[in-house]
Amino acid sequence: MIRRQDGMTLVEILVTILVLSIGTLATLGSFTAFSAAARDSQVRAVLVSVGQQQIEALRPVAYAQLALTGPPPAQAAVEAARTSPASGEPLVSGGVVDPGPDSFTYQGISGRIYRYVTWRAQACPAVTAKVQTQLATDLGSTSAAVAAALPDLCPGTTHTKRLTVVVVPVVAGKAGVPVRLSTIATDPAAALPVTATAGLQLQPVVQAVAGGAGAPVPTVTQQAFQLTDTRCDASVRATPADHATHSSALASAACTTGVSGRPDLMTLAPIPGAAGDPVRDFSTDVTRTAAGGLAMTRDDRAGSCTAASALDYTAAESAQRRYSLHSWATPPAAALFQTPASGGRAVVSLWTRTADGGSHPGRLCVVLRRMSTGAVLGYADFALTRWPTEATELSLGFDLGGATLAAGERLLVSLRVPKDSGADLDLLYDHAAYQSRVTLTTTTGKEFQ
Repeated sequence: MIRRQDGMTLVEILVTILVLSIGTLATLGSFTAFSAAARDSQVRAVLVSVGQQQIEALRPVAYAQLALTGPPPAQAAVEAARTSPASGEPLVSGGVVDPGPDSFTYQGISGRIYRYVTWRAQACPAVTAKVQTQLATDLGSTSAAVAAALPDLCPGTTHTKRLTVVVVPVVAGKAGVPVRLSTIATDPAAALPVTATAGLQLQPVVQAVAGGAGAPVPTVTQQAFQLTDTRCDASVRATPADHATHSSALASAACTTGVSGRPDLMTLAPIPGAAGDPVRDFSTDVTRTAAGGLAMTRDDRAGSCTAASALDYTAAESAQRRYSLHSWATPPAAALFQTPASGGRAVVSLWTRTADGGSHPGRLCVVLRRMSTGAVLGYADFALTRWPTEATELSLGFDLGGATLAAGERLLVSLRVPKDSGADLDLLYDHAAYQSRVTLTTTTGKEFQ
């Protein structure tokens, strides 16, 4: 047997080489598997990003136009069965949404995009039961009698629309595993999640339960308040001009001329002018990619949208937080104003984009309050994984608590970009092409005047 001077035989050397080779191959196999997993993760991240961009691009489409231009192509079902719309939900046609496919290449990943719009049923047994019980109490009747006259507040199957985007990766001409994203669109003209034609018809219920013609039943309507750049001590909107950022959310500030930190004004009148009018800069003291509108930088605090410290700031904090928090007040109500005791909704429609034009996540708090007491009537805590990089209209809906405002009182809307937002934001408003507004459900006969 051959033995080296260091004591190892040739056989021992060969065995050592074999063991090292097996270990190296195992390590290389692990690296290969890790690389494949990392690649799959990257592909999925790209597909999700592309799908989210498609969803955001379709958010500004009016509800009535949110429907397909034609049927989905046969190619969609061929490439992957999972690209079909939600089971049992019929397609919505006659609108402006192109079903695709559209080809894309993003960060080295290529594929095809498909879009679907379907009708979505929204059963509401809990709401129905609650209304039946309340009506029975108000009318002095039994729940059974009311239920017989009012069996279902959400009949049919066309309450809301589901927008679905499916992104299919394509490698060497072959379709891979798709990513599917969807969101629900609600008709902003509907106060409750019911169809306009089959909505809440209380008068027949009153007649059926109480007999005879029945007493008049309160109905609901909506009013839209436009955000303006005018200070709230004015009664009407003034033509906007470029200026440094208003301090508009100082604690205890009143709508009194000359008072520091008073809110800006909301009006019922649409913003006049033409789409081509200059977009005024309401934050000339903030440098950003595309000047225009209001710059809202991230706050020095995150947390709840409705915490006391998140709704306004002190004079000592105003130098920094005036750029993170902005408020608007209505004119004083000319007469009694009332929101419904139940079922009320608010929809805030804002034209917005990232301040630096980059693609980042974003978070925005919207809070509606009674100005005289600060009582919160409703709020939205809205976040997107990719905030729009171009001016885009986003609609934020939230439940609205019942409230009655005496003549002379005001409503207050506050917007804040929390610290944990991934981007500073721009808001565009007080312009004919960018009419940011707050729409509220109100009681007919007791609207804001």
